[in-house]
Amino acid sequence: MSLTSNEEFNVSLEVYPNVFDASLNVDADTQLINYAIYTTSGSIVQKGSLNGKSATLSTETVDAGMYILLGNTKAGSVSKRIIKQ
Repeated sequence: MSLTSNEEFNVSLEVYPNVFDASLNVDADTQLINYAIYTTSGSIVQKGSLNGKSATLSTETVDAGMYILLGNTKAGSVSKRIIKQ
């Protein structure tokens, strides 16, 4: 797993709310392609394809804890630390 900082590609990705429960909103300044949610040890717990500049991710099956969201856009990749309550 390779996580790239948003500074390298100058990609803006907003994730909210953080701390989240059943859903997580993702907004980008460019088209979203896909995403993956990783545990802090690097295992994928959820992934999917996206289309457009915003999305609401259903996270009902994700257990409570700290995760890394990797969002891939047409302009590059961004990682964000997220917390499920």
